[in-house]
Amino acid sequence: MRFLTQPSTVQWRDHQWQWSPHLKQGLVFAVLIAIIWWGFALLLRSANLPILIWDDQLATFTVGNLARPYDQAGFVNPPWTMFFLWPFSLPPFEIAVLLQLIVLFVGIIGVIFKFGSPRSARLASLIVLTSPFALDNALQLNIDWIVVVSLLLPPAYCAPLLLTKPQNAIGYLLSFKWSEWVRWTWITLGLILLSFVLWGNWPLEWLENSNQKLVVWQINIAPNAFLGYPLAVILGVIVLFFALRRRDPVLSILAGICFVPYLASYSAILPFALITVRLPALAAVISVTIWFVVLGLVL
Repeated sequence: MRFLTQPSTVQWRDHQWQWSPHLKQGLVFAVLIAIIWWGFALLLRSANLPILIWDDQLATFTVGNLARPYDQAGFVNPPWTMFFLWPFSLPPFEIAVLLQLIVLFVGIIGVIFKFGSPRSARLASLIVLTSPFALDNALQLNIDWIVVVSLLLPPAYCAPLLLTKPQNAIGYLLSFKWSEWVRWTWITLGLILLSFVLWGNWPLEWLENSNQKLVVWQINIAPNAFLGYPLAVILGVIVLFFALRRRDPVLSILAGICFVPYLASYSAILPFALITVRLPALAAVISVTIWFVVLGLVL
């Protein structure tokens, strides 16, 4: 209950974060740990083990088909997502993966310092980037980094990035001021209209791709997968009550996740980071416990 009601020392009501020496150190740490995890994933990939490593990146996300994004098997995101992915089709594949992983980890550090207190941000950064969720991203890298970056933008302008994978953080909208809501809505409407001009009746292509997509990664960590829909919805409503009362972006995002049907394990790094900035001790216990489980299964 303290997690829901404790006052925050952070200026999250204005969605601001400030540059600091601790933030600079966190960003350097993010780049270093990204290189380490990437190197480990590259080593496993070169060993030809029966483990899926970077498959979505190879088949879909580093192809960069701007004109006809739904020609790519498995692409089930809005078409403008390709604008953010296209630059990563230019460098060699392994470097493109590394760059995306760096963006993700740097973005996570930004989120931690934006929504967490300066006193706990360094500890939270260490817990999150050394957690199994960070390793999972190094192995299964998807496009969650785009949503993470959206949380670092002024709220009114985050729509193009947030809507690439809205299930990850759609609850963030509930923390907006009215003026931010209005501007966000107008930008979203303009974005959708422009998308019809550029890609035609793309929802039909999106629907066809969605129906044909084979979900290989079956690890669903959405609350409904553990609690069932009734309990997950009740939990979401409770968290949502406090989120709206305080206009708290952390609680808003966590509340939104309670209503989504599916959240892949590699997408858990964002909610885990948000929990960590408020409850670092609990997050550390969760991370260590999962590490023991994973190592036990491997050994």
